Amino acid sequence: MRSPTDPQRRRALADRAATLEPDAWVLGWGLDPNVAPGRGLTSADIDDAVGGRPALIRLFDAHSALASTTALRIAGVDGPRVFDQKSAVVCDADGRPTGFLLEAAAIALVDGHVPTATDDEVADHVHDALAAMARVGIT
Repeated sequence: MRSPTDPQRRRALADRAATLEPDAWVLGWGLDPNVAPGRGLTSADIDDAVGGRPALIRLFDAHSALASTTALRIAGVDGPRVFDQKSAVVCDADGRPTGFLLEAAAIALVDGHVPTATDDEVADHVHDALAAMARVGIT
C-alpha cells in the first residue's frame, strides 16, 4: 500500500487497475492488516494505486475490508453508522470514514454497489485460478 514496506501489494493493485475501464471496480482479497504496522489501514493506502477507481479489498480475516474513497462515495458512506451487530465504519477523529470496514453489515454498505460478475467473467476467473494452481503443481 502506501507504506514503503509494501510495494508489492501496491504494484499488484496498480497493475490490476491498469487493465480495467476507468470506472470499473478493483476487487481483492487476502490483505494482511499488518502491512501498515502501528496504524490502521485507510483509503489513502489504496486510492493512488487504483487510480481513483472504486475498490473493495477484503482482509484475510474475512471480517473486515478496505474501501477506496471513490467506493465510499458511491455507497454514500460519509460518516459513522449504527448497526445491530458489532459492525463498524471506522472513522477518524473528525467523524470521516477511514475506509476500514469491520464485520459484514459495514462491508455490505459498499459491497452492495459492486457490479455482479457475468457468467463469462466468473468462468474466466475460475479458468485463470485453476491455470495458476496447475503452474505451481496444485491439481
